[in-house]
Amino acid sequence: MFEFIETPFFTKNLDRYLDDDQYRELQTYLDAHPESGKVVPGSGGVRKLRWAAKGRGKRGGLRIIYYLRLARGHIWMLTLYGKNVREDIPAHVLKAMKEAIEDEKDD
Repeated sequence: MFEFIETPFFTKNLDRYLDDDQYRELQTYLDAHPESGKVVPGSGGVRKLRWAAKGRGKRGGLRIIYYLRLARGHIWMLTLYGKNVREDIPAHVLKAMKEAIEDEKDD
């Protein structure tokens, strides 16, 4: 079983998109399928998962951005957003995520 670690930004936005039961469902899914999200090119291993939002299918749903740390049994929940909010992750955000991940790898 993985330990889920949330960034402050993820935690801040979580209630906007998922209730407690839906978040538990997401965690259960990721625990069973940790590599299901596609690796975002140039991100240092960050993954993007399509997830069905309340009353909508995957295409109109959420994007869950996370980092899988298999060796330590961690899944870092980085951010989440509605597909209608943005399609891709901006380059400067990817760079910041990659740097944070590299710092975490050094620990």
